[in-house]
Amino acid sequence: MGSVTILGSGVSHIALTTGIQQLSMIKTVPDRALSALFVSCCLFLLYIAVPRFLSDLMLVPGTPILYRISAGATVDDQALRVLEESRLQALEFSDNLRAHADLASTYLRRAQRSEDADNRERFARLSIEASIKTTKRSPQNPYAWMHLSVAQLMLGPDHRAEALTAWRQSVKAAPFEPRLLFQRFQIGVLLYEELLPADIAVLQEQTRLGYQWWNYKFRAYCRKHGLTEWAIFLMPGDEEAAKYLGN
Repeated sequence: MGSVTILGSGVSHIALTTGIQQLSMIKTVPDRALSALFVSCCLFLLYIAVPRFLSDLMLVPGTPILYRISAGATVDDQALRVLEESRLQALEFSDNLRAHADLASTYLRRAQRSEDADNRERFARLSIEASIKTTKRSPQNPYAWMHLSVAQLMLGPDHRAEALTAWRQSVKAAPFEPRLLFQRFQIGVLLYEELLPADIAVLQEQTRLGYQWWNYKFRAYCRKHGLTEWAIFLMPGDEEAAKYLGN
């Protein structure tokens, strides 16, 4: 009986050891799979994050110039070229929405400054291209729509319908956007012949908002662009505004 007991214990020990080894192997396989999955996820995140990081980094040289423009400062052509180049370099790493939006603004400024008709048209078309890319991905961006409207107008009479559509979209995206009110008023006047009654009502409201927001600056803008009579016309019955703008 003693030898039988010893043999049984040995078999039990071997079976137990074998079972532990098998469980260890079963446990090792999922651990390796999880490790591989973790590494793959990390590599995938790096694949996505690194190009975007480099793209954003390329924006840095032109950003101070953009801030100066936003603050109303005048920048020279060399500064605009630096701004343009920084955005183009950013797009080499990633399809950066901000780069497209900034290029739309930059190209429009270069078109407005150009004295050469061919260059003016070229930059206007480049602005339109960048604006369309921006509005497709950010349809609520009122600035992109306004850039598109102005650039379309610069291409001539055949593009007035597209300019009006973009003007409407800009107002729809942000009815009260202080930095766009004066320009919307001016573009609305330029497109007045194409405006429907509903558009005229919108233009009147934009004009009134522009005046109420900053009447002194609005008056100066009207005088600079020869729009004083238009402003008075678009605010019928407002004798106080008419008197202030006319003085």
